[in-house]
Amino acid sequence: MNRVAYAVSPRCGKILRVAAWAALIVLLLASLPFLFGALNRGIDWITGLFPNPTKSWEALLWLR
Repeated sequence: MNRVAYAVSPRCGKILRVAAWAALIVLLLASLPFLFGALNRGIDWITGLFPNPTKSWEALLWLR
């Protein structure tokens, strides 16, 4: 692997680095909808653990 790295010219190496960064950025942008969906499901799960204060009055009506 090291022999291949030494055989690459500096200009070609810079182009490869830029291409690698561009591929990483495109991959990150393509995965954003999944990441936001997972984050949203996590937040919904955490907020679902707490009782909903707007529905608490309905429970009191059934107790009468």
